[in-house]
Amino acid sequence: MSWEAVAEVEELQLSSPIKNGAQGSLFELTKTEFETILSLEEPNIVDNEVEIPPINFEQEIDIKGLYFEEKDSLLRQVKTALANGKHIILTGPPGTGKSKLAKEICQSFDADYKMATATSDWSTYETIGGYRPKSDGTLAFNPGLFLRCFKDNYTNKPINKWLIIDEMNRADIDKAFGSLFSALTGDAITLNLQSESGQPIVLRPQVDEEKVIPNDLEYIIPNDWRLIGTMNTLDKASLYEMSYAFMRRFAFIPVGVPKKVDETLIHEFLEKWNIEDYAFAEELAFIWKQINQYRQIGPAIVEDVAKYTAVDTDFTSAIILYVLPQFEGLLEQEILEFIERLSELPVIEKERLTQFAQDFFHMKG
Repeated sequence: MSWEAVAEVEELQLSSPIKNGAQGSLFELTKTEFETILSLEEPNIVDNEVEIPPINFEQEIDIKGLYFEEKDSLLRQVKTALANGKHIILTGPPGTGKSKLAKEICQSFDADYKMATATSDWSTYETIGGYRPKSDGTLAFNPGLFLRCFKDNYTNKPINKWLIIDEMNRADIDKAFGSLFSALTGDAITLNLQSESGQPIVLRPQVDEEKVIPNDLEYIIPNDWRLIGTMNTLDKASLYEMSYAFMRRFAFIPVGVPKKVDETLIHEFLEKWNIEDYAFAEELAFIWKQINQYRQIGPAIVEDVAKYTAVDTDFTSAIILYVLPQFEGLLEQEILEFIERLSELPVIEKERLTQFAQDFFHMKG
């Protein structure tokens, strides 16, 4: 407010600032005079509506340091599904690069994201949220993993943080996702929880291009928000615990192992793994092919073997450390047959592998 506006108020003519002609820096005011001056302040009308951050799905997916046999087809499936409003689940054998691919997808679309590994202990407390004690002994709502993707907990401003759930099928889907089932199918959900203001918390989808006024009770799922899950096909049985309504919000995209494993492919991967002057490409290709006869595995596990043997040529130790534990659940006969085939290589010690397998898998000698 201006000095002229204050000086013209009749009720302030006997106040210290007016009587002294504003000569000075500190003046004593009565309560009435103070409240009168405050009432002269023009209301500061600010448009505090904020936009929900959008995502540009026209950008190309750039996967650095990853090699896929059918890269173009895979990336086309991912981009089309996401642009059409689908969440995606990347499925495939262990070690095929699903988790790394999920992160590269988010980065390619300039999407802020967070990543979590699902566990069997997950409930709606971890995913949606629940009450947590404060220092004064009272309870306050603490948003869970999903809700923290939609709103800044300090400013209440809407955000659009994509979520990657690694090994999604480890969680009991119905127990862990709860209200998110309905919210992902387009329904607004009122949670049985209260915000700081005492109002019920609402989880709802974004309405078109809406702008929102930050508040503590609404969590808005942006139209451009995406959930990316990964799932090992070895554990896919728990997939059927998902409801049909939930499943149809997802596109299931296979991330498989290479169909043709040979020295040429190994050299392609060695370049991606930054392993130079590797002398055992032929042996590594043979090992990978033999593994896939019994259990499909991706290049990540083969990379572990390559990096180990690039430093120490003890292939038997590398197989014990990284490969045989993946054979959990196979028949004893299959494991022993695999060891027999592998022992065709001079770099493999059959007796050590057999001894480890008998101990690890509780085989009878």
